[in-house]
Amino acid sequence: MMGKAQKPVVNTGALRKRSKWTRDDAELALLGLPAFAWFVLFSYLPMFGLIIAFKKYQIFPRQSFLANLLQSKWVGFDNFVQIFTGKLPALKYTYLNTLIYMVSLPLGIIIDIVVATFVSRLAHGKGIVRGILFIPYVCSSVALAVIFQLMYRESGGVLNNMLGAMGFKGVRWLTSSPVLFMFSTVLLGVWAGSGYNIVLISAALANVDKSYYEAAEIDGASSVTVFFRITLPAITPTLSFIVTLGLIGTMQVFTEPRILVSDLGDIKPYWKDAAGENIVSGHMTVVNYIYYLGFENAYQYGYGMASACAWVLAVIIFVVTRINQMLQKKWVSYDF
Repeated sequence: MMGKAQKPVVNTGALRKRSKWTRDDAELALLGLPAFAWFVLFSYLPMFGLIIAFKKYQIFPRQSFLANLLQSKWVGFDNFVQIFTGKLPALKYTYLNTLIYMVSLPLGIIIDIVVATFVSRLAHGKGIVRGILFIPYVCSSVALAVIFQLMYRESGGVLNNMLGAMGFKGVRWLTSSPVLFMFSTVLLGVWAGSGYNIVLISAALANVDKSYYEAAEIDGASSVTVFFRITLPAITPTLSFIVTLGLIGTMQVFTEPRILVSDLGDIKPYWKDAAGENIVSGHMTVVNYIYYLGFENAYQYGYGMASACAWVLAVIIFVVTRINQMLQKKWVSYDF
C-alpha cells in the first residue's frame, strides 16, 4: 500500500531571510527612483487638474499659487458648458487648425514608405543614408521650426528665391491664409518626423521573409503586385504603431506653429467671421489655445477653463485612439 502523500516542507527561515531589504534591492530602487519621480510629477499629479476644471481659477498678480487656488470658486460644469455651447468661438477653429495639421500623418507615412523602400534596395551605404535621414528627428523642434521660418520668408526665403529663379511669383507661405500656414507647418512636421519612421519601416522591410518574394517571382508576379500583396501587408504591424503614435502626437502639436508665427507680428493669418473681424490666428492649435487660456489670458479665463479644454482634448485623443485600435484589426496582418 502506498502511504499518505507528505506535505512539502517550507523553509520559513529562508523566506524570512529573502524578504529582508538587501543592498541589491536598494540599488534597484535607487535606479528606478528618477523614473518613479518623473511619473508622479508629470503623470500622476497632473490628474488633479480635473478638480481645477470645475473651478473658476483666475490668476491674480502678486499672489502665490496657493492664494490664487484658495480664492478660486467652484463652478461645477460651467467651464464644460461654455465649451460645448459655443461660448468660446475660437475653439472650433483651433480644432480645424489641428485637423489640417493631422494631414501630415498620412502624407508622411506615404513618403516614408517610398523612401524606406528605396533605401532598402541600395547595394551600399544603407546605414549612412538612414543616419542622415534620422538627423532631423534628433534635432530640437524649435531649431527645425526656425530653419523653416527662414525658408518660408516672403523676401529672401529659399523657397521664394527658387520660385523667382524659375520665373514664378513668390508665395506668402505664412501670412496669406490660415490654411496655407497650416499646410506649411505640415511640411515641417513631415520632414521632422520622417527619419524615425523611415528607420522603423526599414527594419520591418528587412524582416520580411524572403521566401515570399521567391515564390512571387516564380509565379511571375509584377513588382507592383509584390509590393501591395506581400511587402505592404508584412509591414502593417509597424505602420499601426506609427499611426497610433502619430495620431496622439499630431493632436497635441504645439511648438512648430508657435515658432513659425513668432516673428510675424500683426501680419499673422487669421480666421475671420462673416463681418471680416479676426477670430483666432491660423497658428492656434488646440494645445496652443489651452496655453493661451491658462497663461496668456489668465485674467479672463485662467487655469479652470484651460484645464477643462485640456480634459476635453484628452477624452477626444482617447476615443480616437480606441477607434484606431479597433479599425487596425481590419487592416493589420500578422501572418508574415
